[in-house]
Order: sequence, then C-alpha cells, then structure tokens
Amino acid sequence: LLVTARLCLSCTLLCALWSCDFNKTDPARPQESTQLINEIKSYTTMREFMEAHPQAQVEPGRDGHPGDRWRSKYEVKEVIITNYSHFGQTGKLVVSFFNDRLMSTIFYPNDMHRYLSELKINGIEFKADSVDLSAHTLVRVGTDYQGNKYVDWEDKGLAKEMDEWIKRNA
Repeated sequence: LLVTARLCLSCTLLCALWSCDFNKTDPARPQESTQLINEIKSYTTMREFMEAHPQAQVEPGRDGHPGDRWRSKYEVKEVIITNYSHFGQTGKLVVSFFNDRLMSTIFYPNDMHRYLSELKINGIEFKADSVDLSAHTLVRVGTDYQGNKYVDWEDKGLAKEMDEWIKRNA
C-alpha cells in the first residue's frame, strides 16, 4: 500500500511538472527596450503609450488567449495614429503591442520614395528589404496585402517571443 501511494504521488508530481510552461514570460523580469521610430521605445505599455499619444486610436482587438496552466497569455493589440510625421514625411502609424508590451511600429508614409530618401539621409539605407539598426531593432520595407507600402520597426526579441508562442501552442 505504501509503495502504491508513493507511486501515485510521484506520478502526480511528474504530471504537474510536465504541465508547467517554463517559457512563460515573467512580467516582473526587467526587459531591455530598444528604440523604434522617433522616440518610441519597445516594452512601453499601452497605457503609457496612450498617455503620451492621446490622438492615437485603439483598433478592435484580435482574438488571443488569456493564458492557463498549459499556455501563457497571448494578446496582440494595435493602435493607429493617422497623421503621424517622421523625418518630415506624414502618414499612418500602426503600433502593435504583444502582451501589453510595444513590439513594433509600422509607418505607411504618404510618399514612400521621399521617405526612403529621408531615411537614407539620416543613415538608414536598405541594401535589401531589411536592415538591423541594433542588436534588438530590425527595420523592414514591404507592401501589405492591400498593396500599401510601409516601413516596419520591430523589437526582434519580442517578435521572437511571439513567434515561439505560436510554434509551441498553434
């Protein structure tokens, strides 16, 4: 009887450990932010961003996952600033938050050719479709599914964390 009880207890402990997600993000753990477009930094919370940019509008939320004992939280929210300016060029800025941490900024300039010229003048030149500005910041040029041209400024660490969540849980 004692052997059976020990075996049951061992199995229970193994199951509990197996169900833990050791890759969960610890919100208390300090993270290194990186400079994105203008003075916008990654890891800014949505509340902090909205206080600094009251003209921004929150987009309707995407479906996410609130988190449970098997999977960590997954939530992506977007904020839009319609008349944003960067290097003298205006356009629409889409700011993405992954689990309430600013992950990327996507700028849709009204004149992409002029904007790319301004980026080059300011030391950001694309030899391909992307450039690493730092160990943590990736800048890409692209075209979205509607044919709109954009420049995306992304925190590589947060993007990797989101991709790993999808790989683990999809």
